[in-house]
Amino acid sequence: MASFGENLRRERELRGVSLDEIASSTKVSVRMLQALENDDFEYLPGGIFTRGFIRAYASYLGLNEDHVIGEYILAVQPRDYELNRLTSANRAAPKPKRQLPVVPLLVAG
Repeated sequence: MASFGENLRRERELRGVSLDEIASSTKVSVRMLQALENDDFEYLPGGIFTRGFIRAYASYLGLNEDHVIGEYILAVQPRDYELNRLTSANRAAPKPKRQLPVVPLLVAG
């Protein structure tokens, strides 16, 4: 099964469009577009900015923007639900920190 970025690249290549063309039209840098196509999500700014980049990319290619955003969300969501659930259930509760009484120290000073 192809990854999110591979699907974007394939759609772009099918239409005969270069990354430079998309960057010029959308004002999204080639570096960010390459990060999308290579699934290098850690190099993207995240949140609304990355979604804006994806919408611009999809719109330029004539793709359904909401569908592509949905694919992106599925690609970046954590996959270890069971492990996370079990780990947090077995973790000991944190010990409360002891604080020095500040007021008596200030009065004594």
